[in-house]
Amino acid sequence: MKNTKTIFLSLLFICFTSSLWSLNLAVYGMKVNNYSLSSSALEELCREESIGLTNLEILSERDMVEQLGYHPELKNVSKRKLLKLGNSLAVDYILSGSMKVKEGAMIYHFELLNVPNACYETENELTFTFNEKQVRRMVRITLRDLYDYFYQIENQITFQQ
Repeated sequence: MKNTKTIFLSLLFICFTSSLWSLNLAVYGMKVNNYSLSSSALEELCREESIGLTNLEILSERDMVEQLGYHPELKNVSKRKLLKLGNSLAVDYILSGSMKVKEGAMIYHFELLNVPNACYETENELTFTFNEKQVRRMVRITLRDLYDYFYQIENQITFQQ
Protein backbone atom coordinates (compact mmCIF):
# COMPACT_ATOMS: atom_id res chain seq x y z
CA MET A 1 0.00 0.00 0.00
CA LYS A 2 2.84 2.37 0.87
CA ASN A 3 4.55 1.66 -2.47
CA THR A 4 1.34 2.38 -4.37
CA LYS A 5 0.95 5.70 -2.58
CA THR A 6 4.59 6.62 -3.27
CA ILE A 7 4.27 5.73 -6.95
CA PHE A 8 1.04 7.71 -7.25
CA LEU A 9 2.55 10.79 -5.60
CA SER A 10 5.67 10.53 -7.78
CA LEU A 11 3.58 10.36 -10.95
CA LEU A 12 1.46 13.27 -9.80
CA PHE A 13 4.60 15.33 -9.12
CA ILE A 14 6.07 14.49 -12.55
CA CYS A 15 2.85 15.44 -14.33
CA PHE A 16 2.55 18.70 -12.40
CA THR A 17 6.16 19.81 -12.89
CA SER A 18 6.28 18.87 -16.57
CA SER A 19 3.22 21.02 -17.24
CA LEU A 20 4.89 23.94 -15.46
CA TRP A 21 7.96 23.76 -17.72
CA SER A 22 6.18 23.34 -21.01
CA LEU A 23 6.02 26.34 -23.29
CA ASN A 24 2.71 27.34 -24.79
CA LEU A 25 1.60 29.16 -27.91
CA ALA A 26 -1.52 31.03 -28.96
CA VAL A 27 -2.30 31.65 -32.62
CA TYR A 28 -3.99 34.95 -33.26
CA GLY A 29 -3.96 38.01 -35.49
CA MET A 30 -3.88 36.32 -38.89
CA LYS A 31 -4.85 38.46 -41.87
CA VAL A 32 -5.98 37.16 -45.24
CA ASN A 33 -5.98 39.46 -48.28
CA ASN A 34 -7.49 38.79 -51.71
CA TYR A 35 -8.50 35.21 -50.94
CA SER A 36 -11.66 33.44 -49.81
CA LEU A 37 -10.11 31.83 -46.69
CA SER A 38 -11.18 33.51 -43.44
CA SER A 39 -8.71 34.71 -40.81
CA SER A 40 -10.09 32.26 -38.25
CA ALA A 41 -9.71 29.38 -40.74
CA LEU A 42 -6.05 30.33 -41.31
CA GLU A 43 -5.53 30.52 -37.55
CA GLU A 44 -7.00 27.04 -37.09
CA LEU A 45 -4.85 25.69 -39.92
CA CYS A 46 -1.76 27.17 -38.23
CA ARG A 47 -2.78 25.60 -34.90
CA GLU A 48 -3.16 22.18 -36.50
CA GLU A 49 0.17 22.39 -38.30
CA SER A 50 1.99 23.77 -35.23
CA ILE A 51 0.90 20.74 -33.20
CA GLY A 52 2.75 18.48 -35.62
CA LEU A 53 5.82 20.71 -35.93
CA THR A 54 6.64 21.65 -32.33
CA ASN A 55 6.52 20.38 -28.78
CA LEU A 56 4.69 23.53 -27.65
CA GLU A 57 1.31 23.34 -25.98
CA ILE A 58 -1.03 25.00 -28.49
CA LEU A 59 -4.06 26.90 -27.18
CA SER A 60 -7.20 26.21 -29.17
CA GLU A 61 -9.65 28.98 -29.97
CA ARG A 62 -11.98 27.45 -27.39
CA ASP A 63 -9.22 27.53 -24.73
CA MET A 64 -8.61 31.20 -25.49
CA VAL A 65 -12.30 32.05 -25.12
CA GLU A 66 -12.56 30.08 -21.85
CA GLN A 67 -9.51 31.78 -20.34
CA LEU A 68 -10.52 35.28 -21.41
CA GLY A 69 -14.27 34.94 -20.91
CA TYR A 70 -14.90 36.42 -24.36
CA HIS A 71 -13.85 35.94 -27.98
CA PRO A 72 -10.93 38.29 -28.73
CA GLU A 73 -11.74 40.62 -31.62
CA LEU A 74 -8.70 42.78 -32.14
CA LYS A 75 -8.94 45.22 -35.00
CA ASN A 76 -5.69 46.51 -36.49
CA VAL A 77 -3.59 43.95 -34.66
CA SER A 78 -0.38 45.49 -33.33
CA LYS A 79 2.52 44.17 -31.28
CA ARG A 80 1.21 46.05 -28.24
CA LYS A 81 -2.27 44.48 -28.56
CA LEU A 82 -0.80 41.02 -29.11
CA LEU A 83 1.39 41.41 -26.01
CA LYS A 84 -1.63 42.44 -23.96
CA LEU A 85 -3.55 39.41 -25.26
CA GLY A 86 -0.57 37.14 -24.59
CA ASN A 87 -0.26 38.38 -21.03
CA SER A 88 -4.00 37.89 -20.47
CA LEU A 89 -3.71 34.32 -21.76
CA ALA A 90 -0.44 33.72 -19.86
CA VAL A 91 1.23 32.26 -22.95
CA ASP A 92 4.91 32.23 -23.86
CA TYR A 93 4.45 32.88 -27.58
CA ILE A 94 1.91 34.22 -30.04
CA LEU A 95 2.02 33.23 -33.68
CA SER A 96 0.58 35.88 -35.99
CA GLY A 97 0.92 36.69 -39.65
CA SER A 98 -0.74 37.01 -42.99
CA MET A 99 -1.56 35.33 -46.26
CA LYS A 100 -2.16 37.28 -49.43
CA VAL A 101 -2.69 36.55 -53.08
CA LYS A 102 -0.90 38.89 -55.43
CA GLU A 103 -0.22 38.56 -59.16
CA GLY A 104 -0.61 34.78 -59.30
CA ALA A 105 1.37 34.17 -56.11
CA MET A 106 0.44 33.20 -52.56
CA ILE A 107 2.55 34.99 -49.98
CA TYR A 108 2.71 33.68 -46.40
CA HIS A 109 4.28 35.74 -43.65
CA PHE A 110 4.38 34.47 -40.05
CA GLU A 111 5.90 36.00 -36.91
CA LEU A 112 6.61 34.42 -33.55
CA LEU A 113 6.21 36.89 -30.68
CA ASN A 114 7.91 36.13 -27.38
CA VAL A 115 5.42 37.48 -24.83
CA PRO A 116 7.60 37.53 -21.65
CA ASN A 117 10.45 39.30 -23.49
CA ALA A 118 8.10 41.53 -25.54
CA CYS A 119 9.97 40.93 -28.80
CA TYR A 120 9.64 39.05 -32.05
CA GLU A 121 11.82 35.95 -31.93
CA THR A 122 11.70 35.19 -35.62
CA GLU A 123 9.66 35.68 -38.76
CA ASN A 124 9.40 33.92 -42.08
CA GLU A 125 7.93 34.86 -45.44
CA LEU A 126 7.63 32.50 -48.37
CA THR A 127 6.05 33.01 -51.78
CA PHE A 128 4.45 30.18 -53.73
CA THR A 129 2.82 29.93 -57.14
CA PHE A 130 -0.95 30.24 -56.70
CA ASN A 131 -2.49 26.82 -56.05
CA GLU A 132 -5.55 26.81 -53.82
CA LYS A 133 -5.43 23.03 -53.40
CA GLN A 134 -2.05 23.28 -51.65
CA VAL A 135 -2.84 25.89 -48.97
CA ARG A 136 -2.26 23.49 -46.05
CA ARG A 137 1.03 22.34 -47.53
CA MET A 138 2.22 25.91 -48.05
CA VAL A 139 1.31 26.84 -44.47
CA ARG A 140 3.15 23.75 -43.19
CA ILE A 141 6.29 24.57 -45.18
CA THR A 142 6.33 28.20 -44.04
CA LEU A 143 5.75 27.25 -40.39
CA ARG A 144 8.32 24.45 -40.57
CA ASP A 145 10.96 26.93 -41.72
CA LEU A 146 9.92 29.41 -39.01
CA TYR A 147 10.09 26.84 -36.20
CA ASP A 148 13.27 25.25 -37.57
CA TYR A 149 15.04 28.61 -37.61
CA PHE A 150 13.78 29.41 -34.12
CA TYR A 151 15.00 26.08 -32.83
CA GLN A 152 18.46 26.68 -34.26
CA ILE A 153 18.66 30.13 -32.68
CA GLU A 154 16.97 29.60 -29.32
CA ASN A 155 17.20 25.82 -28.90
CA GLN A 156 13.88 25.85 -27.01
CA ILE A 157 11.47 24.28 -29.44
CA THR A 158 12.04 20.68 -30.48
CA PHE A 159 11.53 20.44 -34.22
CA GLN A 160 9.79 17.25 -35.32
CA GLN A 161 10.17 16.09 -38.90
